[in-house]
Amino acid sequence: MKRILAGAVVVAATSLSLLGVTGGPASAAGTCTKNINGSNVGTATCTGLAPGTRWRYVVECYPNSTPGGYAAWGTIVTGDGTSVATCRTDQRALDGGIFLA
Repeated sequence: MKRILAGAVVVAATSLSLLGVTGGPASAAGTCTKNINGSNVGTATCTGLAPGTRWRYVVECYPNSTPGGYAAWGTIVTGDGTSVATCRTDQRALDGGIFLA
């Protein structure tokens, strides 16, 4: 499982490097606000992005009582909008970043 998650992070980071930035599409052309509600849902709202920019929010999901974890990919957004990433109800979400889709 760790190998799969690590592979997803490498692929996502490579996508960001194509932009020439490390903070995701928002750092290149807009502003994003991320919010983790303290449980299993994370949201990111971005404004000021180029209309054709496709992106999504990713959270890392961790079980409350057992080791392990996985990435939950949020909804794909084109241009400005909000992406929602949801972990299972028995897990908590931690910020994973904003990535091009």
